[in-house]
Amino acid sequence: MIEGLLQELGLSDKEQKAYLTLLQYGTRPTSFIAQKSKLNRGTAYVALHTLLRMGLASKTTRNKVQYFSALDPKQLIHFVERRTEELAATKEKLTASLGEFYRIINPLRSTPTFQLFDGIDGARAALEDTLTCGEQELCAFLSIADIQEFAGAEYFMDYTLRRVKSGIALRALRTYEKDKKAFEKFGYSPRFTTSTRDKRIVRHVSEDLAFPISMYIYDDKLTLISSKEENYALIIRSRELCSMQRKLFELIWSQARTEERACARS
Repeated sequence: MIEGLLQELGLSDKEQKAYLTLLQYGTRPTSFIAQKSKLNRGTAYVALHTLLRMGLASKTTRNKVQYFSALDPKQLIHFVERRTEELAATKEKLTASLGEFYRIINPLRSTPTFQLFDGIDGARAALEDTLTCGEQELCAFLSIADIQEFAGAEYFMDYTLRRVKSGIALRALRTYEKDKKAFEKFGYSPRFTTSTRDKRIVRHVSEDLAFPISMYIYDDKLTLISSKEENYALIIRSRELCSMQRKLFELIWSQARTEERACARS
């Protein structure tokens, strides 16, 4: 069980042997650790210095001989905490730099891809992908009634907070009738109006354009999330299709109503 935990922490087989030998025998020189762990001296030396870098061991020198000691096993927990913080920082940097990666892709070599998801977990996975938006703006044909019913109202609220925290703006085309349904059914809905704080601009289109499917346009992707009735989500990566949908969005956006009409709650 101990070896399995150390492996989950990222220690190699050789590093595990060196660490466990240190725990068992205390402060010892490299030659002793190599002998007891059945590693050659060079391999043991490398493993011990890796443990030093990980903050799991210490080193002292006596009469020009290096001695190694295992630190308190509680340092394993501190190691996990440090790595978690480092990964979180790396994730933020990657999220902020995704646009740079996408700009490298040769449009003449890119092949359209399609990812189909089922159920509530699929709807949420598709929404999570919109948070990778490198352009820092989502354009959406949006039904907040259907999307909250399918993905979950509390989840959609949390998703919105994380979108705002990531600095991603949203321009959304919606209908008053669908909004009224959401306002009556879901408590978070009144928050989803035009808001500088939430980086959101909403415009409304006529009811004959009411759409049960929500579609997000970003980078070179389209994310479609159905109603709960059809129970699926789809991510399409296609520069040409995305370009066409973006132009349609902008055309409708330019003609949509900008005023906010109150939707009374029953």
